[in-house]
Amino acid sequence: MNTIHGILERNARKFPEKEAFITATARLTYPQMNTRANQLGRFLQHKGIKRQDRIAIVSTNSENFFFAYFALMKIGAVPMPVNVKLTPGEVTPILENMETSGALFESDFKPQIDMVEEQTPHISRPFKRQI
Repeated sequence: MNTIHGILERNARKFPEKEAFITATARLTYPQMNTRANQLGRFLQHKGIKRQDRIAIVSTNSENFFFAYFALMKIGAVPMPVNVKLTPGEVTPILENMETSGALFESDFKPQIDMVEEQTPHISRPFKRQI
């Protein structure tokens, strides 16, 4: 059975020199993407994230989003992307309804995440991490 993270792993083996991701700030090959996703996945497991945990991802369309998404998929957690244009007041009920166990976010969104955390303190337990 093919999985989303399995496609990244397969492409890392089949196309070791091909670029998987190109942005204004990064050019990454498939093996580099896979390695970074594996590293983040191990880190998240070490921090207590486990299978079926729902983790919000607050990130622009950047390599950080893909690292977080693939890392969560690899460890069996459920990535829950959140629209970065929403206000903290709009994000709070979404995270509550999703029953999130934590959040991964880019540094630019720390003020919004801090505001959401004030309204939903369970989000910091077990995990709130800047990516």
